[in-house]
Amino acid sequence: MHPSTWSSSHWFIYKSKTLVCGGKKSAGRPVLCLSRVFYFETSTKCFLLCLFNSREIVSLGLSGRRVIFGKSVFPDSFCMIALLMNKRLILTAIVMMVATTAAVAENIRFASHPSLSPDGKQIYFSYDGDIYTVPVGGGQATAVITMPGVQDSPLVSPDGKWLAFSSDIQGNNDVYVVPVGGGQAVQLTFHEAPDVPVNWSAKSDFVYFESTRASARKTTFKVAVAGGTPQLMFDGFFNTIVNMAENPKTGEFLFNESMESISFPTRKRYVGDHNPNIKSWNPKSRTYTELTDYIGKDQWPMADKDGNVYYVSDELNKESNIVKY
Repeated sequence: MHPSTWSSSHWFIYKSKTLVCGGKKSAGRPVLCLSRVFYFETSTKCFLLCLFNSREIVSLGLSGRRVIFGKSVFPDSFCMIALLMNKRLILTAIVMMVATTAAVAENIRFASHPSLSPDGKQIYFSYDGDIYTVPVGGGQATAVITMPGVQDSPLVSPDGKWLAFSSDIQGNNDVYVVPVGGGQAVQLTFHEAPDVPVNWSAKSDFVYFESTRASARKTTFKVAVAGGTPQLMFDGFFNTIVNMAENPKTGEFLFNESMESISFPTRKRYVGDHNPNIKSWNPKSRTYTELTDYIGKDQWPMADKDGNVYYVSDELNKESNIVKY
């Protein structure tokens, strides 16, 4: 049975892969590289699925056991080795297979959607359809989310307990959360429109995400970590807000609301009527404020735990810089 047909409730995939790549060829044969490791559990058996970046299969044995019982070639030319064993042998198997790969660290290119952990120690990012983490000082990147489909937009909750991300494993992007310490990924949104997380509530109880589920133009919704029906952030007004962030000190919502920030956020040096400004809405006092009025691009507002507001602007030298309000 192909792994993509398994129920998501059967996957234990968190912190299961280290980013490695193949070494030099030897005697005309490519060096195998362990690419993905999946753990699947039923009430009576445990499976360890290991994907290699080559069509060749390595024969493995554990204490005389024949552990390979099947193989299948994926469309992307990965080979699958399915290992059936007792739980106590799983760690031994992983160590043995990593030793046989002769893998070396890869200098990655085209990583995307970086975000910082609340303690400032780890960077989370998307690469090759999976989500990785790496120390801010550099070093080896380790996959924390790896499953069929494309996973991106990782965001750690302010309390450091949850990792939100988007995945198209069901055909379109939906919002998922998983404990930072490891565990089962839980799907929070189920709409046919793309849902992509953009921020967390200050109390870490809601994920804010952008979606076109309400109209052709995307706007911002929220969904509880505990599950439930997503809610439109501003029903009847501010219908096209993006880049929303909550100020933990004041409770204000900071956002952009312009076609430039929706459709062309990375276009350089735009000046015109559709320029994005930083706006705020205080739900307690019901006060609306435009914080900036530069005719160019002010976008991606942020607020730290002390309530200081930052944003990205090209006002200084026509290049994007981080500005403190």
